[in-house]
Amino acid sequence: DREHDAILALMAWVEKDVAPEHIIPTKWKNDTDPSQGVLRQRPICKFPAEAMYVGHGNVNASSSWKCVAQA
Repeated sequence: DREHDAILALMAWVEKDVAPEHIIPTKWKNDTDPSQGVLRQRPICKFPAEAMYVGHGNVNASSSWKCVAQA
């Protein structure tokens, strides 16, 4: 999906004029063997927003982060 795949996000932006609000990259436990599972995921936010920890939950899960525009 385009939330986790930069190429799909870029295709949606170019072909459908749908710019991503954020992309969620994945760091694998073993980069050469993704079957070992995910180590962490965090959003990369659209400038000028920044990823901020929501204060609870697993710090390695993307659901524990949100994009916040700094004042």
